[in-house]
Amino acid sequence: METSLFYLLNASGGIVLFYLVYWLFLRNETFHAANRWFLIGSLLLAILLPLIPVRYEVFIEATEGAKTGAHTIADTFKNIPVFKGAEENTTAFG
Repeated sequence: METSLFYLLNASGGIVLFYLVYWLFLRNETFHAANRWFLIGSLLLAILLPLIPVRYEVFIEATEGAKTGAHTIADTFKNIPVFKGAEENTTAFG
């Protein structure tokens, strides 16, 4: 059930995107045959493209602390800049 709903959402999104391209660029063109082929082709692509699985992997190199397991909370915040000597400016309301 989830996969069919996901497919319908993807196909509907594709139809909307192709229609926006048609409406922005081709609606005032007088080449009616070319417009017809674009609309038919875009409908076919919107139906077929969600069926093609796209998978990718992202490799992230582990830091030294993560490799050894000695990563602590203090190591997480060591690169945050600290402003020393700045006084707080407070304003009293009322």
